[in-house]
Amino acid sequence: MDPSLLDLILVEGFKHEPVNKNALHCSATGQGWRTLIDRHVIAIASDVRLDRALPQLNINQRPADIARFD
Repeated sequence: MDPSLLDLILVEGFKHEPVNKNALHCSATGQGWRTLIDRHVIAIASDVRLDRALPQLNINQRPADIARFD
């Protein structure tokens, strides 16, 4: 697979790596979202609006709407 032909590559397991990333938060887990945020998080995807000055994506949107985030 040629990554240059892809719009989005999703990977898992890089929480502590110094790369740009989106954080995913689901309020139903009962876990706080603040521990997800580091200086490399460029957006938060969540089912609730969070008090944070980062772009926020609604996980209840259509996947195509979320994929358009840049």
